[in-house]
Amino acid sequence: MVPSLYENAGAKDEKSSGNCQFSRVFRYLAYMEKHSFINRASSGNNKWPLYLAVIVLLVVGNVIISIPISFLLLYLGVNPADLQNLDSINPEDLGVHPALGLAILILPFVISIPILWFGLKYIHNRPFLSLISPLDQIDWKRLFVAMGFWFLLMVGFEVVAYLTEPENYTWTFNAATFFPSLLVVLLLIPLQTSLEELVFRGYLLQGFGLWFKRPWATVLLSSVLFGLMHIANPEIGEFGYGILLYYIGFGVIMAVITVMDERMEIALGVHAGNNIYGATVVTFSGSALQTPTLFTIGEYHVGLMVVVSLIASAIFIIIMMRKYDWKDWGKLFEKITPEEDIIEPPVSLP
Repeated sequence: MVPSLYENAGAKDEKSSGNCQFSRVFRYLAYMEKHSFINRASSGNNKWPLYLAVIVLLVVGNVIISIPISFLLLYLGVNPADLQNLDSINPEDLGVHPALGLAILILPFVISIPILWFGLKYIHNRPFLSLISPLDQIDWKRLFVAMGFWFLLMVGFEVVAYLTEPENYTWTFNAATFFPSLLVVLLLIPLQTSLEELVFRGYLLQGFGLWFKRPWATVLLSSVLFGLMHIANPEIGEFGYGILLYYIGFGVIMAVITVMDERMEIALGVHAGNNIYGATVVTFSGSALQTPTLFTIGEYHVGLMVVVSLIASAIFIIIMMRKYDWKDWGKLFEKITPEEDIIEPPVSLP
């Protein structure tokens, strides 16, 4: 069988600088192909039982790590009924520093990342970084630009909201709790958001894309599953199931960005920036992130939040579209065709 484009791009046995240059050329050609991000998964073993096996591993891993966490929380005085929804637990009510409480609650996400790595490497037989880019590498600049710009967008809209309704905001900054929690947020929140992106905008988006061969279908399906993952969040009890539409909408936007950009760094950056903002700047009663913030909102307007998120997303997509030259929006609706095999020339560059 002729080696595929991605297999050529990932060849490890190059014996000259000329072959190395060829490898870089083939990697770039792979990235330039339409639907190259989704097709990157085709280089591995993609039978559906293997996807099921990896998902089961992730679930079992979370259950195992949750057992000692649950015993610890019971020891600290948590009501057994509250263990069904750990996000609703406020660490300060238990006499635990918020930074430590946040670290405990995020631990299952951190543990799940190496489990996913194991599944990609030893079950699917493909590189872990293929979940992020067809080039099997991370564009850190892209990631941090997206994170910073989204964070600034949130700040800008929050300033407008504050000027419109200042009485709804209470200054709740406490240095003793804020700065230790800020350290945990900056270290661990990106791992939590990265796991969600790797699973939903990477693993499932690529898998569904190979199976259904329709980008719009895989975008919708992975986003609905992303929304349902948040069904146990305390916001549901506070505002009802309608708020799941916000999570599904956020998933759709991140998936569309990933398909258009043919890589996931922008989604990784936006999700991290979004949650870091919610864990440090403004919080509200019923938030899944019970962390010390600069401000607390008295009344949370869900409808306004959805409108602001849509406007912010539109601005963000327009800026990213111009910056990264996204032109072929039709590929969201075009059928995904398998990668074509390319024969790498047997001659080395001089």
